Amino acid sequence: MEKEKLKKEKEEKEEKIKILKQEEEKRAFEEKLQNGVKGKGEKDNYKKFCKGCFIEYEIDTIDKCKHCNTVLITREVTKFF
Repeated sequence: MEKEKLKKEKEEKEEKIKILKQEEEKRAFEEKLQNGVKGKGEKDNYKKFCKGCFIEYEIDTIDKCKHCNTVLITREVTKFF
């Protein structure tokens, strides 16, 4: 009886830890999308680019850089540089 209770508590703890890890991974991913990543705008793995501080953004819903407040340009425009 006591063993079953301890086993159930352990399983519940493991499930909570699993959920917390998933939430943390999701939050980190969303933060990466919002903050962008360093880059020179040479590859095709971004949608918008800040030519002020060289940050690539994978989302196109923002218009100004979160770091330096420079107006972002699209990947298509960077091909002309």
